Amino acid sequence: MVQKKSNTITERKVGRPTKYKPEMVDIINAYLETVGREQTKLPKRVDIARLLGVDADTLNNWENSRDKKDRLLYPKLFGALKKVDDMQKSQLMDDGLYGGKEVNASMAIFLLKANHGLKDGSGVQVNIDNRKLYVTSLPKRLNGKNNRNNLVASSKTKTSS
Repeated sequence: MVQKKSNTITERKVGRPTKYKPEMVDIINAYLETVGREQTKLPKRVDIARLLGVDADTLNNWENSRDKKDRLLYPKLFGALKKVDDMQKSQLMDDGLYGGKEVNASMAIFLLKANHGLKDGSGVQVNIDNRKLYVTSLPKRLNGKNNRNNLVASSKTKTSS
């Protein structure tokens, strides 16, 4: 809202003041020292929100807040939260791939899909080139050996006239 005061235009701030403080980045970095594989504790944004005395939505709002020139208002917070996501992703991938003490692979896969954009693939790619059908397949076992193979099959493709 705009309010006129003796030939000067000033902007009024609406809503209550933010609880964000720059020291919160230090709290996040200290938290990251207390989590990880050795502590059997996965780094989580919800823990950080609770530690800072806010909810996860507020944390996400701070992370994505921008000024009028579309610059991040809290770039250090953005970086710290990115570090949390990267640590979580790395730990989930390592635990899911290499197993470990009481690791639930299904949960690791679910969290990687939900939080980090990983997707299942069919493992099959089909390309038609010069009247040949190329099928790239990733079979688990082929000819008694673990390997990846490109299978080529002839195909009579019809052209429409």
